[in-house]
Amino acid sequence: MKTLLRPHSLRIQRRTILMLVLCVVPLSPGVLAAELSTANAVPLATDFGLEQLAGLLHRDAASTAGFHELQYRRVLKEPIERRGELHFEPPALFEKRVLAPVVETYRIEGESLSMALPGRATRQLSLRNQPLLGGLLLGFKAIVSGELKTLAATFTTTVSGSPEDWRLELHPIQADVSRYIDVIRITGRGSEPLRFEVLERSGDRTVTEIEPR
Repeated sequence: MKTLLRPHSLRIQRRTILMLVLCVVPLSPGVLAAELSTANAVPLATDFGLEQLAGLLHRDAASTAGFHELQYRRVLKEPIERRGELHFEPPALFEKRVLAPVVETYRIEGESLSMALPGRATRQLSLRNQPLLGGLLLGFKAIVSGELKTLAATFTTTVSGSPEDWRLELHPIQADVSRYIDVIRITGRGSEPLRFEVLERSGDRTVTEIEPR
């Protein structure tokens, strides 16, 4: 785990980041309906910012949502399409289950990542020893918990909008992350992140729409 990654491993790591960037979205109709009702009770303020957004995103219950993901690659004429579900269990378990076109599972528990891919043995990585994966995924973990102030170690953050319609932009400040990722844009309403867009330095991008159940 502590060995420096070779170029091939870096490519796998980059792909894993784009697959996992949405693992951290906790959504569940029953739980979020109550939370969104509470969020809507928050007075609309002109100084809506990181602290207010953190309050909306904070949650303590397990939740699940579907997702539809499109990966746009300059070398491909058509985007790569994936569908599946996301699962979150506080305080530290995230899972992304790709159900189509092939079955893949990415599981983050604490600071450990396991990957189950077709035709391969399950792999485990320590996020702490992987600056690229760890810095990005542990940063996104802060979005789920509502501890957005912890993002300052990895990203510069910009919040705009209101509790009913907000936007969060994350710009990596660590070289190992900013080498690949230009900006991550997250939009949502109340306590629900609804759309993630990852723009890469290469010009490629990944857009994922969240499908509440």
